[in-house]
Amino acid sequence: MSTQSQTAPKSSSAEQSLPQTMAWLWPFWRPLRWRLLFLLVATPVGVLFNVLIPLVTKQIFDALQAQDVSADFIAEKALVIFWLGFINFVFNTCVQSIRGLTNFHFENAFRQRLSQALLQLGRGFFYRFRTGDVTTRMIDDISEKKLGWFACSGIFRLYQAGLTIVGCLFFMLRLNPWLTLATALPLGVVVAFYIYSSQKTVAYARERQQAISSLNAYLTSTLDGIRVVKAYGQEVQAAQNFDEVVEKQYQREISLARVASLLEISYSRFSELGVLTVFALGGWLVIQGQITLGTLLAFNAYIFMLIWPMVDIGQFYIKGRQASVSVERVRELEEYPREIIATPEGLMIPSGYLQLQFSDLSYSFGEHEVLQQVSLNAKSGQRTVLAGAVGAGKSLLLDFIPRILEPHSGHVLLNDQPLADYDLSQLRSSLGVVSQNPSLFSASLRENITFGRQGLSDADLQVALDVAQLSQEMGSFAEGLETRIGQRGVKLSGGQKQRVAIARALIHRPRILILDDCTSALDADTEARFWQALHDFVPEMLVILVTHRLSTLQQADQIVLLDKGQVVAQGDHRQLTAQPIYQDIYLKPH
Repeated sequence: MSTQSQTAPKSSSAEQSLPQTMAWLWPFWRPLRWRLLFLLVATPVGVLFNVLIPLVTKQIFDALQAQDVSADFIAEKALVIFWLGFINFVFNTCVQSIRGLTNFHFENAFRQRLSQALLQLGRGFFYRFRTGDVTTRMIDDISEKKLGWFACSGIFRLYQAGLTIVGCLFFMLRLNPWLTLATALPLGVVVAFYIYSSQKTVAYARERQQAISSLNAYLTSTLDGIRVVKAYGQEVQAAQNFDEVVEKQYQREISLARVASLLEISYSRFSELGVLTVFALGGWLVIQGQITLGTLLAFNAYIFMLIWPMVDIGQFYIKGRQASVSVERVRELEEYPREIIATPEGLMIPSGYLQLQFSDLSYSFGEHEVLQQVSLNAKSGQRTVLAGAVGAGKSLLLDFIPRILEPHSGHVLLNDQPLADYDLSQLRSSLGVVSQNPSLFSASLRENITFGRQGLSDADLQVALDVAQLSQEMGSFAEGLETRIGQRGVKLSGGQKQRVAIARALIHRPRILILDDCTSALDADTEARFWQALHDFVPEMLVILVTHRLSTLQQADQIVLLDKGQVVAQGDHRQLTAQPIYQDIYLKPH
């Protein structure tokens, strides 16, 4: 149970910049123009009313210092401060609410686009990326606290912080340019420090996300194989491996949190140097009579207003770097080369007779050629069986029919037309596929069999159950077809899983039926009834299957014998009994 990652970041990932991240985000903002416009307008309005408050406070204290004040004057200014604060509160509440909703909107939009991209990817992608790694990128990298937060709140908090800094500095300069310069110097040091030190967060953020991917991948593989873990008594070893993965992820989290906390604390402490400067230099200027007490208090208020915007700028750099890493990881999935390209305005599957032809098909994994110039014909009304030893290429060959894979050389033809010329959606909807290990979902029996397809009646469902030899067992399910079967069909036996998958493949009366050793868990009588019912169900169906059962081979119209990725013989059972390979696999007692 290795915990090593199967993937590595692209070599260019370290060059991912904030401008590239913003460019990636823009298409998601484009449909939200009005929301964007509201944030662009409402944010400065709220900031403006906020930065005006210290000026009103200055007027009050200047009047008190000059002893030229009345109760009406104080009440008038207090009312002004109240309304400025209230309007600022209203605008800030609206802005923050819109930002929060937009964060969740983006999180949802990112996942939808990524899921659409993943559904278009071929088998090679899933050989490279582990399920846990893909899950981490779809959930953790895109979460509202990471990329989802940065896409809206991160950007507009920077916008608000910038406006606040500009507004404060503008009024501070008007009050006293020299005191402004003295108090702003520490802020400039902070910016330079942050830009320099924030580079470290990129490496730490990337390592943290890779560690989370490893943790999710380990959990997925271990929980999927929990029966094997228990059967071999490996619970202690599995727990130790889990501890190692968790400890690695914990250390990466701590490393990133340590750097981020240090930067945030340093940022706010540097900012507070401005407060010290105001009281030291500003107090001296008040004593010298060069500024008023109201000016000093206004400066103090502006300095405190500047602290959190400076922290927000720091947050933007930290979260921006982390978001860049998340965008890299998401883009790596989105930009993975598609192996299967749907033909625009492809041909429709012809009605009536079908002939499926493999012509000199070859396929390689890297430099290893696993299929070599395979040629065979399968026809409507015939049952064609792919036979051969384990690893001969039988199951792999079936993946070319629904275009899960594309041949590296040679062709797959349907009625003398390349399979790639047909409409991909219609091609796949005309197929019924039962894989060697049936994929069932944590839903009801009905939902697993109908599989979201519309227009299916209860009669269609009943016929599929009858042919799959499942109807006689429906009484054993407490809620009948509404019985939920658990994750991966954990509540079903091996034979029941296969028959549910068979019913799912048959319910829409496919033109071509692909069966990959799908009766291995059925007893001989049930299998015999299934084959007879299948022939009666749609006698003209093109059936191509893989099996290791002699009884099934004996009933096949055509057997294609494969050995090490090559066709070594074709014929029916009687004709192939003279083949030594066929004898060794199927006829000799083992």
